[in-house]
Amino acid sequence: MYADFKEAKANEAKSWLKNEVYDLWDTRKEKPWNYITGRWVLTVKRDKEGNITNAKARWVLRGFQDKQGWDMQTDSPTSGRPSFRLACQYSAIEQWSFDHIDLKTAFLQGAPYTDKEGRSVVGQLPKECGMPSHIGARLKKSAYGLKDAPRRWWNRLDDSMRRWGLVPA
Repeated sequence: MYADFKEAKANEAKSWLKNEVYDLWDTRKEKPWNYITGRWVLTVKRDKEGNITNAKARWVLRGFQDKQGWDMQTDSPTSGRPSFRLACQYSAIEQWSFDHIDLKTAFLQGAPYTDKEGRSVVGQLPKECGMPSHIGARLKKSAYGLKDAPRRWWNRLDDSMRRWGLVPA
């Protein structure tokens, strides 16, 4: 199981690089004003019989340390349980096919920060990234654990859907 978590951690570190979430920041040269530590959240996935299928690892920043966490819009549209059940019931009545998806690394694919927003976050990198402890991650996008992550992902999804010609009902 340890080897599975080691591989899952390596995959998570690669997903941060693939999604271009950060630039490297040397904390010895310039102390960051808004530094946030992180931690691993490790999950064991099981099948219907309870057998272990795989290990999942996610690097999560401690959003409660974010000094700018109170100065931003954090709401994002989500479906509550009653709304989801109503959509399922309506699909059954109309005999529509109904499906849902789980986007891998969704919050790492959120809308990038812009200079005019004035958002400045430097996050701790896990040791699995192979960087010395004085190197941090200056975020270009939101990450897991930050309060603005759901909203920034929704903004990016909404922009994409509008470009395709879709409009909210």
